[in-house]
Amino acid sequence: MFPLEFDSASGHVLVLAGPMGAGKTTLAKELSRTLRWPIASTSAYIAKIARSEGIEPTRSIIQAVGMNLVVSDARKFVAGFLDDWCWSPGMGLIIDSARQLQFFSALLDVAGPLAVRLIFVEAPFDVRIERVDAREGMSGAELGAFDGHPVELDVPKLRPIAGLILSGLDERQDMVRKALDWLLDSGCA
Repeated sequence: MFPLEFDSASGHVLVLAGPMGAGKTTLAKELSRTLRWPIASTSAYIAKIARSEGIEPTRSIIQAVGMNLVVSDARKFVAGFLDDWCWSPGMGLIIDSARQLQFFSALLDVAGPLAVRLIFVEAPFDVRIERVDAREGMSGAELGAFDGHPVELDVPKLRPIAGLILSGLDERQDMVRKALDWLLDSGCA
C-alpha cells in the first residue's frame, strides 16, 4: 500500500502516547506492518514482571506496578524494557505506549534523543468509551476511573512534546499516512 522504503535498522524508536481507546494500538499494528518494525508493549512488559512476582496483571495492577517501577528507577525500567524486547542501537522499534513523562525522559536518555520520536494520539471521551466497551466491556465510569489514576494523569503531559499529534477519529489509513509522512520528513526513512 505504501511504496516507501523504511530502514528497519534506522535506529529510531517510535513512541505512541495517548489515552486508552484513542487508537494507539491500532496505529502501532499498522505502522509495524508497513515499516516492518517490531512493537514493544509497555503493558505486556509490566504484566510479565507482575506475573514473575506471582501477581495477576489486571489493568489496575499494571498501572500500579508500572508507576512503582518508573518512580523507583525510570532509567533501569526503560533499559530492562528495551533489553526484554531485544532492542539495540540501530534497530527500529515501535513502543505502545508511553504513559509517563518520566518514562519518556528516561527513554531519551537510554536510547538517545536523536533516535526517539513521539506521536500523541487523541480521541474524545465518548468515542473512547465506545471503543473500550466494544473491546473490553469497560463502562464510561470504569474508563473515567482508569483515566483518574496517577499514571494516566501524566499522559496529557506528553502531548506538548510530541512531534506529531494525530486524531484517533481519522480513518486508520489516514493516520498511517500522516505518521509515515512525518517520519519521512523527520529523517526516519
